[in-house]
Amino acid sequence: MKVPASTKSVMVCQNLPRGKRGRWLSWERDFDFLPGQIVGVTDDPNRPPRWYSLASGNKDSWASILFTPVDSGELSPILSRLVPGDRIWITPPQGSFLDKKKQAVWVATGTGVAPFLAMARSGFAGTRVLVQGARYLEDLYFREEWQKRLGKNYIACCTREQGVFDGRVTRYLESQKWPMDTHFFLCGSSEMVVDARDLLISQGIPFSQIVAEVYF
Repeated sequence: MKVPASTKSVMVCQNLPRGKRGRWLSWERDFDFLPGQIVGVTDDPNRPPRWYSLASGNKDSWASILFTPVDSGELSPILSRLVPGDRIWITPPQGSFLDKKKQAVWVATGTGVAPFLAMARSGFAGTRVLVQGARYLEDLYFREEWQKRLGKNYIACCTREQGVFDGRVTRYLESQKWPMDTHFFLCGSSEMVVDARDLLISQGIPFSQIVAEVYF
């Protein structure tokens, strides 16, 4: 099975470690995209692409994805070993995980913070709140940048280390009284997305005000 005809070859310019196991993969960008969109990536034109959220700003000269290699995965271990000068194949960006609200809460676990990073680096942070969760502090990706961008509107949640909110993002969401007109954008594991959505609905937040994107 070949990748779509619209897929094109690009050159890797950066592949850096992030946190305990994360990787930051970048290539030169010659396409437009909306912050929050995803892109298909593969190492071989005969291998179906895997979808990743773009994590770079829409004015940056490069495009980047944030991912965690999975030992049993078909693609992520290969991507983790790429070096500058290697080539990958990408699809045109697509997706509708787009924040057009003036007031919103972003909720992310793990690499699910990627689309929010793209939004922030594209100038959409404003007065938004980010609730970011991870087991370990070093896996709160771009924590220092978030602290600078959002200040008190950045809430870090950690389950295995101290120094930030103690517990999962759902525990933090449950501890707050949210205005009923608040919009929420959830990105992370299916467990987090389902639990957070159910919790918010139980607090009276309308389903229509909760937008979710799950990674696998």
